[in-house]
Amino acid sequence: EGRNDGGTGGGGRGEEGEGPIDQWSAVADVERAKAAFEQGGRRASEVLEGGRVRLDGAKLAWRTVQLGLGFGDPLLPFLIQDVTARALRVPSGHAARHANGASGIAGLRLESPDPAGSARAFSALVGEGRSGADGDTAFDVGRQRIVVSGTAVGAPRVSGLEIRGARLGMISPMETHGVRMLVAT
Repeated sequence: EGRNDGGTGGGGRGEEGEGPIDQWSAVADVERAKAAFEQGGRRASEVLEGGRVRLDGAKLAWRTVQLGLGFGDPLLPFLIQDVTARALRVPSGHAARHANGASGIAGLRLESPDPAGSARAFSALVGEGRSGADGDTAFDVGRQRIVVSGTAVGAPRVSGLEIRGARLGMISPMETHGVRMLVAT
């Protein structure tokens, strides 16, 4: 209980290089997930209540907790629990299709100057990963795979995104603000 339910993603644009600036994980109970994560001395933000009213008048509510930026390893996602129906906040079916053919996230590649520390932090959230011969650690979370690898320079960052969609192959970095994106089936 308190583990990630498999809904993950990333989005937004950063100031440097314009790429993903954050990722999230949907959980059924944000309080339980926070408590499980904090065991062992890890820090997380307080639970924040959020919401908005859509143009059609539907009221949306959610609860979030930040695990990464400002609280721990900046590669960690924030957690989100839908209070109202998830379908009100997250499009599905035809509405979820992007112009580039993307229909979902298959995986994230994250680079860290401390890959072992980042892998330990992810393990506290989603369970043990598998270490590869190349030093990468892979975590299977629902239908997504998160790979943590090392980088010799720079700050931790999302360095690649594998998306599900109709068009196989690489998407032009001109269309993705410089983020490497591979379309998978």
